[in-house]
Amino acid sequence: MSLAEGEAAPDFIMPASGGRTVSLADMKGRPFILYFYPKADTPGCTKEACAFQEALPQLQAIGLDVIGVSPDKMRPIEKFAEKFGLAFPLASDLDHAVAERYGTWVEKSMYGRNYMGMERSTFLVDAAGTVVKVWRKVSVTGHDDGGTLSAVRQALDFTVISDSFPGYVHPVGRVPAIYPLTVEAQMAGTRPTMTLRERPRHQILLHQSPYPDTHGDTPGHDGGATAADRKQPAPTR
Repeated sequence: MSLAEGEAAPDFIMPASGGRTVSLADMKGRPFILYFYPKADTPGCTKEACAFQEALPQLQAIGLDVIGVSPDKMRPIEKFAEKFGLAFPLASDLDHAVAERYGTWVEKSMYGRNYMGMERSTFLVDAAGTVVKVWRKVSVTGHDDGGTLSAVRQALDFTVISDSFPGYVHPVGRVPAIYPLTVEAQMAGTRPTMTLRERPRHQILLHQSPYPDTHGDTPGHDGGATAADRKQPAPTR
């Protein structure tokens, strides 16, 4: 069964490196990357894991966690994590039950032989537990340069609009907390920001104000407003 964007992330609970246990319940309220890889300490999987480790400080700075999943036993996983200094949890899906729920346990073919194995895939899950982005059949080549990691960063290229943002008031329309920057969102030269952990749940409220901007620092927002316009009371919230 293939998991699509917009669907709820399937449940999981797995033992992980460093004596940890990872579960969907523990991730509630926290966005995270869940990536599946075929085998610990193999060339492609090592490059992928090290790329995530290199990006980890930037990802954690915006409140994003990373979990790797493979069908390996815990012993080789622990050795893999220690050998390459992988600080994020590497989970063992020994019976591939979680991989089956996420649609990454698939039929493969090599040298004319068919077998079941892990498809290299990455899932971006928001704080509400919804899958917001899926990358399947990930190519390790370019994974850390113009590949999946760059795409994750692009998907998380967001801003937060608050009461101090010129020309916007709350509340009217709803938009996801994780969303690409739009032209409207970039109209101000500076804007307040939060990490994903600081946001209320997974949504913020956003609506363009019917009143002209009076701050004088947002291009194109004055609109030739008169003094009378600026004295109008704020809309009822």
